[in-house]
Amino acid sequence: MIDLLAAARACTDADLAGGRPAVSLVEEIRLGLAGVSARSLPAVLPDRLVEQLLLAGEWSAEQALAQVELLERRQRPVLVEALLPHLQPPHRAAALALLDPEAAVWLAAGRPPAPPERPTSRADLDAALAAEDYLRLWELLDVVPRLPEPLRADGVRLALAAAEAYEPGDFEDDADRWPAVYRALAPFLDEAQLAEALGSAEPEVVVALASRLDHARLDRALADAAASAALLAGLAPYLDHAQLDTALVAASALADGYERAEALAGLAPYLEAVQLERAVAAAAAIMHRHHRTAALTSLAAHLGGTRRIEALRLALAATTAIGDNVAQVQLLTALASRLEGAERVAALDRAVTLAAVEPGVETLAPLVAHLDGAQLERVLTGALRVEDAHARLTAITALAPRLDASQLDRALLVVAAVEPWRASVADTLGGLAPYLDAAQLDEALAIALADTTDLSHRALMAVVAHLGPAQQAGAVSAAVAMPVPERALVLTHMLPHLDGAVRVGALGHARSAAEAVEYPYQQVEAMTRLCPYLPEAAWRAGILDVIAGLDEHARAHHLTELAPHLDGPQLDDALVTALVIPDVGLRALALSGMAAHLSGGALERACEAVFGMPAGPERMRVLVALAAVLSGARRARAVAVALADALAVTDEWRRASALTGVAACLDSDGLDQVLAAAAALADGGRCADALTNLVRHLDTAQLTRALAAVETITPVHLRARPLSALTRCAPAALLPRTAAMACEDPADGTFVAVARRAAALAGTPQAGAAALTVLRAALDDGHRAAALAVLAEMVSLVAETAGPDAVKQLWAAVTETLDRWP
Repeated sequence: MIDLLAAARACTDADLAGGRPAVSLVEEIRLGLAGVSARSLPAVLPDRLVEQLLLAGEWSAEQALAQVELLERRQRPVLVEALLPHLQPPHRAAALALLDPEAAVWLAAGRPPAPPERPTSRADLDAALAAEDYLRLWELLDVVPRLPEPLRADGVRLALAAAEAYEPGDFEDDADRWPAVYRALAPFLDEAQLAEALGSAEPEVVVALASRLDHARLDRALADAAASAALLAGLAPYLDHAQLDTALVAASALADGYERAEALAGLAPYLEAVQLERAVAAAAAIMHRHHRTAALTSLAAHLGGTRRIEALRLALAATTAIGDNVAQVQLLTALASRLEGAERVAALDRAVTLAAVEPGVETLAPLVAHLDGAQLERVLTGALRVEDAHARLTAITALAPRLDASQLDRALLVVAAVEPWRASVADTLGGLAPYLDAAQLDEALAIALADTTDLSHRALMAVVAHLGPAQQAGAVSAAVAMPVPERALVLTHMLPHLDGAVRVGALGHARSAAEAVEYPYQQVEAMTRLCPYLPEAAWRAGILDVIAGLDEHARAHHLTELAPHLDGPQLDDALVTALVIPDVGLRALALSGMAAHLSGGALERACEAVFGMPAGPERMRVLVALAAVLSGARRARAVAVALADALAVTDEWRRASALTGVAACLDSDGLDQVLAAAAALADGGRCADALTNLVRHLDTAQLTRALAAVETITPVHLRARPLSALTRCAPAALLPRTAAMACEDPADGTFVAVARRAAALAGTPQAGAAALTVLRAALDDGHRAAALAVLAEMVSLVAETAGPDAVKQLWAAVTETLDRWP
């Protein structure tokens, strides 16, 4: 394949040099994708899967031992121990030779038999009772199960009393106390003690007592407790056929992939053939591939014949998938935008299949606009089934603009079912709200009001802009019932969307709430947010009075927030307050925030005070802000002093920050000085930071010098950020150099930045050459996700470079690759 790839590249280069369509480019890409796909396959498989593949005869001993060799030496003993019983003597010796000598000797000897349990006596019980408080319970749990009757009954009573009296330490997790007690004592509880123990609804306690439950109690345990993996797996050994059916239904309904895999693994040893088939179907439907692998591997151990092999192959396919679904969807979407007819539908269908499994924002964002009705429905169905609550809500938000009324109804049902402590529904309600009708807005408002977490006010704020008058009145009433700080925040947020009497009432409540906020810092924030709705000077004077009593950190921050709402004498008062802040840095923070709102005499006084401040980055920051409102000679002086302050900083961390901070107000000559100073920074990290933030201010000649500076940064990996930033604004002439530098220390983000910029500058020979350089590097040295991401940016360039049928041929090449290496 290497020879074929080299030949294809030579043909591509020859065609491009001759000014001809590079018809071999797609073949080059096809061969490159095959190579990078093979190299991107996960090498290490789960130990349990390797053991099962060997045991089922699907893998040879040599294949299993090859997996051992892929592990670090410290990880090998666990897998070797699992494999040894299934290996013939020559392969056993080969397996042990892969271990450190100590581990090999230990495994070769086998585990020593457990010593028989020693009976205990009254003396042991007395010793346990005499133990320290924090040890007494655990000593009793060790001694009591080995006591003879009738002494054991007394021991059980004493152990239960010790469990009641036990006080956990400050850093001790007490959740396992009662399950541990009942795991030790369950066989010895009398009926009264058992009944009392079963009064606990904790699944772990029920599992600890499972060996003592009769049929009726097992039925109640399955019906009463919220289904969990621990409960279902723990009860499994004691269930009859019908109860196992009930447990299997509950396990299959678990939305969390880890929970479902654990439950199915616990049930597997006790299921009959038909039940095992249903369990395999439930395992195969788990969306997270690692959890799917675990479930299928556990079930395979209890299957026979071809069904065992099929389950193992499903597990192997899940665990060896490359896992670059996001990049695949991005490429397929880019191809679909250039395809027509059946090929376009096929590309989108393939993308939809992937997005339905992994419907995150990165997957859906490029895809949503291209979907037809049926495809959108498939993606929505997948999104509504996502295991993680946050990811599920995020996917719904991304799909919201394309959903019809019935789909929005389904989405709202899913949002309503999310437990607020698992994920905040506010962003999703805000994303759905613009597309909801009146009845659906009623439902959205009900979801927002049902949120009882500390972030409930955010959910209400998310929907208020889209509510009708009656709904707004209900929202205002709900806000008024909130704690004072949240009441002030939510009511103020509502004001722009309210009218008439409802608005007047809300404003009155908001004002009262702001004035009633207990902590001065929060009070200033609440009162400042109301300034656009309360024009009277007395309101602002009250805020200034509160600010005057705050510490200097808070004073600086709140003066900045209040400044846009002040004018005349009040702005003068605020300036006086800022100028007397003792700390130079905090004074600079306040003056920087106020600068844009100063004029006339206040501006003059501010300038005079700032020029009198000590030289340094603090003064520079204020002068940069003032330069935006100054003109003529006054501006020139401010800029000159700010530049001098920045260049005079000696500490490299502060110098890098100062150089980028002053750049916004500089002309070309000033930028030349700053660029030279940034390039001279000795610390590679600080130099990278400065150049990353400077490039957006530079012209073409300066960008060339900046690129030369990036080339000198060491260590090499620090070049990626400034190189990506520079590439985003580079002219076509610089792209071949940025592409060459990206290949020196391959980084996915830099490759993609070069390809994206090349696509934006398409039509220039430099752009095409740069894109081809990074594509080849990504195919040769990167992970497949990087190659697909680069290719997604290059679809149009491929079409222009390789002729009219290139996109169709590229689609065929991508399809072939993804069919073989999903």
